[in-house]
Amino acid sequence: MKRYPGQSGHEVVIICPRGGGAKKTFSYLKSQGVAETKFFILTGGEEKWPHRVMLVTGK
Repeated sequence: MKRYPGQSGHEVVIICPRGGGAKKTFSYLKSQGVAETKFFILTGGEEKWPHRVMLVTGK
């Protein structure tokens, strides 16, 4: 199994440009065995994230 950020014991905020794609990411990571209690989806996507310097972009 691949190692994902949520498996390190840290909580992860999932952010997508408008908020909808984050649900797919959440579902995928959950299907890979990552505890869903470690993930949070930012309502409103990138536009509502107050810490833009922390965003990682690209694929």
